[in-house]
Amino acid sequence: MAVVELAREAANRFYGSFGFLIVFVLGFVFAAVGLIMMLFGRGAEASRMAAPTRASGEDAYKGVELDQSLQVNGRSPYQIVSRSPDPWSNSIRVFEGENMWFDPSEYIKSEIEVLFDPSDPTKYVMATTFLPKLAE
Repeated sequence: MAVVELAREAANRFYGSFGFLIVFVLGFVFAAVGLIMMLFGRGAEASRMAAPTRASGEDAYKGVELDQSLQVNGRSPYQIVSRSPDPWSNSIRVFEGENMWFDPSEYIKSEIEVLFDPSDPTKYVMATTFLPKLAE
């Protein structure tokens, strides 16, 4: 019994003096790595993508087309097509929405909002939240 108590006392003395130091050093290392990643890593790129640019203008909405590249049971899905001037390349950029299995033409009243990353305009999303969801 005395040997077990002596072992516990020795372990408490050893870990008691170094425990705080170990936790402090590990905390400092993880904080330093996180700070470096925030300053120089992909965090700066993610903050640019958090504020997307809107594509708009009079010609923004082009129409609804059938996506002939895909067929299921002989049917092709509909796709909203929008276009907008690209100020960086001085050209017209065409945006294609996701495939949908109903004709959304009757729900589109004006131009479609397109959000894209200014550093890479091929990364975009078309705001179609105004469309009804297809019942399953």
